[in-house]
Amino acid sequence: MLPRFKSMLHRCSTILSAFVLPALAVSLALFSVSTPAATVDQAVLSSVNNGGTIRAIVELDVPVQRERGLTRAQVVSQRQQIANAQAQVRQALAAAGSPADKAFSTTPGMALRVNADILQALQNSPLVKRIYEDRLSTISLNESNEVIEANLMWAGVPPVTGAGYAVAVLDTGVDKNHGFFIDSNGAAVVAEYCASTSFNDGTEQVTSSFCPGGVATSSASGSGLNCDPTIAGCDHGTHVAGIVAGRPTSTSFGTLSGVAPGAGIIAAQVFSAVHNETLCNGPDFTPCALSFSSDQTLALEHVLSLNESEGGSLKVAAVNMSLGGQLYSSHCDGN
Repeated sequence: MLPRFKSMLHRCSTILSAFVLPALAVSLALFSVSTPAATVDQAVLSSVNNGGTIRAIVELDVPVQRERGLTRAQVVSQRQQIANAQAQVRQALAAAGSPADKAFSTTPGMALRVNADILQALQNSPLVKRIYEDRLSTISLNESNEVIEANLMWAGVPPVTGAGYAVAVLDTGVDKNHGFFIDSNGAAVVAEYCASTSFNDGTEQVTSSFCPGGVATSSASGSGLNCDPTIAGCDHGTHVAGIVAGRPTSTSFGTLSGVAPGAGIIAAQVFSAVHNETLCNGPDFTPCALSFSSDQTLALEHVLSLNESEGGSLKVAAVNMSLGGQLYSSHCDGN
């Protein structure tokens, strides 16, 4: 069903993955630490050795398999094993004063603030396999319609519109009330989510959550709205969502629409307000909007839960992540 649309989305996702996955996977050269079972990356070690505190992702030593190849019972069992390991690590961390504030459901890991005491507690746990920086990504958009040959899809008889499918946009949120996302068939945004981080390193409030009420995550109505419009970049998600599934709109330039004007949009706001001038490239650009890898992972897991395969009500065709750190011209499984 809709082969050209699905092929186009696959190609688009493949292109994006080349740039996005490095920010999510973070495969770095690692330093050995006192506990043979665990490794700690350079950024975490440098921060802690200088008396600082850093956001980090803790990978747990829980064997997992790709869920696609498992039965539903096996999926439930594997996720429970992950949750059990997370609970044990939380208990060990309680004495150090830092329970993990974000735990993943499909990935054996959790995100938290790490200082010297917390790092020591993590290194003492036999369940901890790796500790690496919860890296920040910027908004990014290079090419869209032309590179995926959307014009060929629109020229079909009947034209392919993506009706019946949904595309998740992990970005700075979407202005769902914009006229480009509303037509006679209703609103384009069919689900909303927010994952954002408030982080104080002990000396300053480095980041604050964009989620309603400053919470860490939310799926309530309005949670996927675009972040503070006074901050540069907070219109980016709306722009990207328009490219994905903007409804046909008459303008002086002719009728404009997104790639799949019949598809639904899952608006996922995954950015945080950053108040550190160094991270924002100077006082003139502070505050700025940046996205933690952990928030992207939480949003991806939430999108998965909305899919029909998980008992959700949506046919999720693709996830768009127009964000990243930098461009790579070769494989990036090193520094």
